[in-house]
Amino acid sequence: MSIRRNVFVSPERWVERKVRRTLCAASLLLALSGVPRAHAAELTVTTNVPGIAADGQCSLIEAIQNANADSQVRADCPAGSGSDTIHLPSNATITLTQAFALFDGLPTITSPIVIQGHGATITSSQADYFRILRVNNGDLTLNDSTISRGVLPPSASTGDASGGGILSENNSTLRISNSTIRDNSARLSGGGIFSSESTTIVDRSTIRHNLAAGGTSGGIGVEGGTLAVSNSTISGNVGDHGGGIAVGLDNTTPVTTLTVSNSTISNNSGLCVGGGAGGIFVGRGGTLTLSDSTVTGNEVTGPLNTPPRQQLRRGNFQIRGDDRLRDHPESRLRECALSRHRFSGGPLGDPRSQQYRWGQLQRDRSRRVQRQCRLHAGRH
Repeated sequence: MSIRRNVFVSPERWVERKVRRTLCAASLLLALSGVPRAHAAELTVTTNVPGIAADGQCSLIEAIQNANADSQVRADCPAGSGSDTIHLPSNATITLTQAFALFDGLPTITSPIVIQGHGATITSSQADYFRILRVNNGDLTLNDSTISRGVLPPSASTGDASGGGILSENNSTLRISNSTIRDNSARLSGGGIFSSESTTIVDRSTIRHNLAAGGTSGGIGVEGGTLAVSNSTISGNVGDHGGGIAVGLDNTTPVTTLTVSNSTISNNSGLCVGGGAGGIFVGRGGTLTLSDSTVTGNEVTGPLNTPPRQQLRRGNFQIRGDDRLRDHPESRLRECALSRHRFSGGPLGDPRSQQYRWGQLQRDRSRRVQRQCRLHAGRH
């Protein structure tokens, strides 16, 4: 026999229960109503031909246009929606034969997009002058891809003369992961990559054989913003200031922050026009944190006719021709943090080379960026 008990419920408690039941019912009705929720789109490129054609095949250009617009601008590809992922054909080679717009081979990335390359290469036939990719106030993640053979013309204006492979600008975010940026050329800065007042992250990637034909940084050039390089190799690049990496050359831009960790900077060449470095150059507008990395085999091929102190006049940190850190005893390196790194290379060819041999950077143990990192003679 069941016993029913009378339980008193206060008016406040009764109202609370009523509201809770109403909200649960509303949530259930919404779930059953079939109203779609916003989600990221997956766009699969089905052809190696990059152009626009009503052929039932989704090309890379068409996919980027839909992803940027968050709609179906091109009927051959699914509509974009939110943060989109574009899948390239596995191990394909997508060859651009002409510029899509001015000096850009592909549509400018202006929204959050992930390009999953699956081992694919995006390259240029070099029948025309253009870079491969531009990111403008956008967010691009490039994964498992190769970007190659982008070339900017000698006649390009200053605004279009940097970033032969990729240009990232105007508060953009660029992530390069498990990818290769190679054999690209720019008239000014960043033969491989140039980043202007943006965030660039390079991880588990290779930047090699890129050229800045008449300017700074064959590999990666940065003015304003941040560059973080980890678990990567930067090698065989040629430029003026910083064959491998050059940051903070323009004092009028915001501070450029460079972090290099668990990486190798090797066999890059600086042309030493006005003072340069084969491996890494950090100008007055930049700061550097270097850890668990190797800088080796870099060189300066131009004239070394200025005193060591003058050679460092434009930089907080500069690796000279053969990876020696040449400096005058009175000089100071400002705003740099270094730990567990290795520098190596051949003789300086200077009778004073023993005095500066294998130049060693020392700093206090602080984990934060410090001022007055001092350069001392000795081996490291």
